[in-house]
Amino acid sequence: MLKYFSIVLLILSASLSIAQNDESWKIFDDSEVGTIRISIEPERLNWIYDNVLSDSLHPAGFQIENAELSKTIDSVGFRIRGNTSRYSEKKSFKISFNTFNKGGDFYGLEKLNLNGEHNDPSIARSKICWDLYSMICMKSTRANHYEVYINDEYYGLYVNVEHIDETFIERNFINDSGDLWKCLSVADLTYRGANPNDYKYEAQGKRVYDLKTNTDLDDYSKLAFFIYVLNNHSSAQFEDFAMEHLDLSSFLKYFSMNILVGSWDDYWFLASNYYLYHNPGDNKFYMIPYDYDNTFGVDWFNIDWSRINPYEFGSPNGERPLIEQLLGVQKFKNLYTHFLEINSKNLLESVITSYYLYTFQSKLEPFAENDLYRTMDYGFSMYDFRMAFTLSPYKRSHVHNSIGEFVANRYASLKAQLEYTETEPVIYNMNYYPKNPSPNDSIYVEVAAFGYPQIENITIQYHPELLTVIYSYPMESKPVSNSKIPEEIDRYIGVIPPLGPNTSGSFYAIATNSSGVSKEYPIENWINIRTGSALTGEVLINELMARNDSTIADEDGEYDDWVEIYNPNNFEVNLSGKFLTDSQNNLTKWSFPDGALLPAGSTILVWCDDDSTEGNFHTNFKLDGDGEFLAIVESDSVTFVDSISFGEQIVDVSWGRDINDSNLWGFMEPTPGTLNTVVGVDNDIIQPDDFKLSAYPNPFNPSVRIIFNLPESQDIELVIFNMLGREVWKQQFPNAHAGFHEIKWNAENKDNRQLSSGIYIARLKGK
Repeated sequence: MLKYFSIVLLILSASLSIAQNDESWKIFDDSEVGTIRISIEPERLNWIYDNVLSDSLHPAGFQIENAELSKTIDSVGFRIRGNTSRYSEKKSFKISFNTFNKGGDFYGLEKLNLNGEHNDPSIARSKICWDLYSMICMKSTRANHYEVYINDEYYGLYVNVEHIDETFIERNFINDSGDLWKCLSVADLTYRGANPNDYKYEAQGKRVYDLKTNTDLDDYSKLAFFIYVLNNHSSAQFEDFAMEHLDLSSFLKYFSMNILVGSWDDYWFLASNYYLYHNPGDNKFYMIPYDYDNTFGVDWFNIDWSRINPYEFGSPNGERPLIEQLLGVQKFKNLYTHFLEINSKNLLESVITSYYLYTFQSKLEPFAENDLYRTMDYGFSMYDFRMAFTLSPYKRSHVHNSIGEFVANRYASLKAQLEYTETEPVIYNMNYYPKNPSPNDSIYVEVAAFGYPQIENITIQYHPELLTVIYSYPMESKPVSNSKIPEEIDRYIGVIPPLGPNTSGSFYAIATNSSGVSKEYPIENWINIRTGSALTGEVLINELMARNDSTIADEDGEYDDWVEIYNPNNFEVNLSGKFLTDSQNNLTKWSFPDGALLPAGSTILVWCDDDSTEGNFHTNFKLDGDGEFLAIVESDSVTFVDSISFGEQIVDVSWGRDINDSNLWGFMEPTPGTLNTVVGVDNDIIQPDDFKLSAYPNPFNPSVRIIFNLPESQDIELVIFNMLGREVWKQQFPNAHAGFHEIKWNAENKDNRQLSSGIYIARLKGK
């Protein structure tokens, strides 16, 4: 009988990504050109084409097929989308999955954008830009190609671009409750007054700063304050604000990428086409890029974007306080220059020295050749399509370069334009793990830092609460080999030793360059950490489910989060007066009801549904499917009975402990109400005897040792998956002997390329 055992591996990094368990990636699978078929009543289609400015959605059938899926939906919303492209012959379309099915979605997405790319003879420029953003770990949209049919007529080759909405925010940010603004022409971020309502003005019938989330509140106060700071603070004041309230990486990646690909339809030049998101989780603003068809030499202004000065990109119609403030702080300007330099080398150089463009052309050519709509707006022929992917000079109409020619010119000219000025170093990213350490946990701290002159050293400064002493711990430069992500190239790692029970304190990092100039981060609001008391272990958190869609319903038929509590003793335990909490700042968040007795060897389910009125064992909080802290607290409100910090959870898969080894946790087939016998994921989980899987250190960087025990000789396969379910690494052990085995994994994929930071699952399979 097959046996499966799984354990979660966490690669620690400053650019730690949020693991995702949805299957939306299947829609954006890029292994082949997919097919989308729209069926709509001809009268409706004619009306849509006769009223191109209308945003009304019409019912249509939808069929999609690619290498990962084949699905049909009876009723979606369908309309034309875009701005000036609405008047083109090859139009762009929007698909809505929740218009006629309220609350509906498709693989977690509510909408799709099918862009005709009528300006671009390659039908690939925007897709290449999204790929480059992905390579540098920018929070940006996903994209792939589809051939599109409407009522069985071929409408051409399209780029499917992910819609930026609440589902995008949920996928990219742990805290998705913040404000998202879509910024259109002319969203220059200039000051219009202190009243937040001053920024609800419109242009061309739409709000210039269009709030896309929390629309019922319609609160523009955070945006108004951001704009006030940009326009009314000195450089020194803005520097402090930016370090505390801007995700510097996203802003500078955005501006540097636009230089590299020649995207002028952006904030700096036209003050348009970008998103701002305020993340309540860290109280920071993030820049999200948008709309990249006018790139790689597409031009309407007679400007050579491949040679333009990266510090004077231009603003033909007014002030640009955001970029002016950023470049007005010398260390931010140096960091921007640094991003330009490393992205130019790692991205542009790879495009012109590989088969990247040829591969694109070969995959798309058969579909472009049959795309008659492609020729209708500017007469682009197949010669124009093929030339777009070469390194040769090319010019036709508004397209002044082939993609390869533009990249080669930009790469060459940029080398002579970049400049650094000596100033203090900057730490622009920080992460640490675990967020809720136990008394015996080491705390891993990681930062991304850059300096000119170069950084000499970085240290962690830990200040115990109520003491005047500060402990200093060194951080080592640990760049990820072959990475294209700036945060991983500029990575430093250090460790704060275990703090012991009932201990609190704060820490920051300080970087010093070779000239002896130092700068700390964060500049204020140091990072606070606290440990609980030693665990009594009187009762245990046995199993939990933070994403219960269909596994088990409560007494009212609702599929809510749940926690299973286990009494490992041979005597009854009185839970009365004890507490269950998901917050270290509120250890008495929910109390067990009076008279709650847990017999020896028994379990009890607690429903975490934020609805205490539904019963005695319904809490006043929900579990966070993205991961959080959970603890049982003694009646003294201080002593921890048991606690756990868990990561991103999988829908309808529980997170549980092996009762035979209480330190071993992992994903498992849910067993609410019964004891766990093994941590694993399979339809037939069986008692493993001495068949176990573990790893140390975990989290880890740059390598982890994976350990497993076999009760008997057998064929073994160890497979590591990312959180999208894709296999990234595999090793087989034919006729592995019974007993102890240990292997070292260097966080590399099957092609020996370094994997990005994040959460991975190791699965051991035996026969």
